Amino acid sequence: MNTQKPGDPGERIIEDVVIIGVTSNPSAANYFENQLKGALLKRGIHAIPASDSLNYSFPNSRKAEEKLAEQREKLLEEGYNTVLISKIEDVETKPDFFQFLGNLWNKKDEFKEDSGVNEAPAPSEEASDRNKIYHSDTEVFVLNSTGKKLIWECSLELKNPRKVKSSIRKFNTRLIEAMEKDKLFSAND
Repeated sequence: MNTQKPGDPGERIIEDVVIIGVTSNPSAANYFENQLKGALLKRGIHAIPASDSLNYSFPNSRKAEEKLAEQREKLLEEGYNTVLISKIEDVETKPDFFQFLGNLWNKKDEFKEDSGVNEAPAPSEEASDRNKIYHSDTEVFVLNSTGKKLIWECSLELKNPRKVKSSIRKFNTRLIEAMEKDKLFSAND
């Protein structure tokens, strides 16, 4: 987990926040936004999902930024002065330990003349799913009449997410812990 706290501590407290989940999967984004809303409400923070406030889902960061710029005044009028944008940046698949060993074993005979003898079997789709790592960046901005100012950012990785909903709940737990650690809101709220 990597967190960064730009700005001075007095401006990092959030109270009314719009949650934007950026992913190519609209139902996962909607679940993320609503699940995080519930976790924030338990801490006394008024939160609303972007799917409710902006009536829009965001497949990429550029669309989220454009829609946010269009709707900034409306959000401020409704009392939302903070925006949390969380986006899945990329997915990578890493070989597991046994795939790694198999690849090493096959490399030892790399110079044999029999073609095809040294080819490692392709990892199964199931094995690839077990080894996926999702990278996420989350940013919190304060809105004002002239634009927005970054006050906090966090990078998290999700390893081997097998089920979307349970992975989102785990991610949100880690995100809340990071925000509490960096005092974006009080853990006792």
